[in-house]
Amino acid sequence: MEALTGVQSWLYDNLPVAVAIFDRDLSYRYVNSSYAATQGQPADRLRGRPLDEITSVWTDLLLEMTARARDIRRPVDEYNVTLTYPRQPSIRRTWDVTVMAVIADDAVDGYVVYMLDVTDRQEARRSGASEKRLRSILDTAIDAILVIDEEGNILEANPATSRIFGYANEELVRQPVQTIMPTPYEEEHPRFLERYLETSIPHIIGTIREVQGRRKNGEIFPMELSVAESQEYAPQRHFVGIIRDITDRKRLETELETARARLAAIFNTVPLPLYVIEPDSRISIYNQAAQEFYGDFITSGQFFTLTRLRPDTRINHPVEEWPIMRALREGKAFTDVEQIVVFPDGHEVPVLVHAAPVMVEGKTIAAVVVSQDLTQLKAADRAKDAFLALITHELRSPLAAIISWTDLALDDPSLCGEAMEVIQRSAQAQRRIIDDLLDISRVIYGKMTLDKQPLDAWDIVQRTVEEQRRAIEEKGLSLTLSPPSERLPVLADPVRLEQVMANLLTNAIKFTPAGGLITVAGEKDGQMARLSVSDTGVGIAPEQLPLLFQRFQQVGRERISGGLGLGLALVKGLVELHNGKVTAESAGIGKGSTFTVWLPLREE
Repeated sequence: MEALTGVQSWLYDNLPVAVAIFDRDLSYRYVNSSYAATQGQPADRLRGRPLDEITSVWTDLLLEMTARARDIRRPVDEYNVTLTYPRQPSIRRTWDVTVMAVIADDAVDGYVVYMLDVTDRQEARRSGASEKRLRSILDTAIDAILVIDEEGNILEANPATSRIFGYANEELVRQPVQTIMPTPYEEEHPRFLERYLETSIPHIIGTIREVQGRRKNGEIFPMELSVAESQEYAPQRHFVGIIRDITDRKRLETELETARARLAAIFNTVPLPLYVIEPDSRISIYNQAAQEFYGDFITSGQFFTLTRLRPDTRINHPVEEWPIMRALREGKAFTDVEQIVVFPDGHEVPVLVHAAPVMVEGKTIAAVVVSQDLTQLKAADRAKDAFLALITHELRSPLAAIISWTDLALDDPSLCGEAMEVIQRSAQAQRRIIDDLLDISRVIYGKMTLDKQPLDAWDIVQRTVEEQRRAIEEKGLSLTLSPPSERLPVLADPVRLEQVMANLLTNAIKFTPAGGLITVAGEKDGQMARLSVSDTGVGIAPEQLPLLFQRFQQVGRERISGGLGLGLALVKGLVELHNGKVTAESAGIGKGSTFTVWLPLREE
């Protein structure tokens, strides 16, 4: 048998009837307060216990009645059962008792016991007081209460019925109950009632369910319906229906669901792992980033099995000291707390955790947590530190040469000529370093301005090659030019485009051993001009290709030959400012490389 909903429990607890529900093995599933009083025990001490384990004057009677109901599969009634309350033996009460077997899949799935204390009713019948009290209850009830005969006609309706459905009382009395039912319920109801009268097998009788009602103006609305057979009019068979308009509740449920959907959508726009933890340590809401980062751990209830280390000591960080748990426990935010998450496969991820409590009326009802993966930031910090160390070295080397040769020239004037040449080369080297630093800074912060002009890209390539030809020849390299078959008109800054090609050609010279070949080519590629510089030099390892154009990164060949490693980052920035792109290809170490620049063609 399914568990009762909160509404069902409330309804049974507020009915003037003692109600108990048993499973098929006659263990208590539910008792209301009225029933618990008949047994002389609190309701929570009855639930889950077998009937025959309870010492009560009712036990033998209920065991006998449930056995009969099981055998005949129809309600079993006992009227005017006179017994005493266990804790008030001097008080005798009279009861009408009904036991129904709940049938599911043609088998008994449980039992429902209704015990109505009729002592007062019997006395009230003699005095007429019962009718007055009942009428008062019916008139003041907020739910619609209907009495229906076995033909399905409405015999009585309380004022709430008129308020909910919009009919005057006289418009409903003696009318079929289908008057207030929309399709398909108006067609199904007669069949359900007829089947119950013939078999005593309930479909809607004795249950609470959500259905739809129809108001006088035709409006269809949601409602909760509970129908039970009444013994008040025995031997005639009448039924009492209790109807609750749940329009407002459904509207609130829809609004809540909409709010949840909006919250989920907002959560998923956050690129960092974000989740909400309830006071019972259950993760109730999480975004896509959290699921991608934590995987099954955030959905399987094993989130707290992950080891977290303190980054400074690498000592295990106890769960109770995690920011999320402290936010729940102490009701205040804990931000910028660094931890190392250790996954079962051994890999570690440094994270920065921010946890804040969700407060309602001064009470912490949850905690919102954002985790930031620090892997890339830490890698960037390491690269930045290495770059700063490198740039210090690169700036000091020419400066050391300048100082040394200045001292030598002062001591021996005959060395002034040679000293001036060294000083000039060293000063130019420093200037190139400083120019590269300034240029990359301008690119990064969007301060680089271009003087774009209509020009032929191949003209810039040829000019750059001529300026580098001496360096090519001095190193003993061969040069091949593969010019385009037609002009390559582009809109570009000639100085910056020459800087791009000079950087690529300088790299080719630097990383190609004597006797090697450098090939410079140009051609049209659709709506783009394609310029390439290829060499037969040291090549690039496949895993290093993605790092070539990153700032503060040096791949193997830069480490070998020296340099800041800013040249290609600057090339990429300048090409992208021209709405172009640059790529690098290499078959591997010792197999040369090709750098290609694409620039949009200009219509002539």
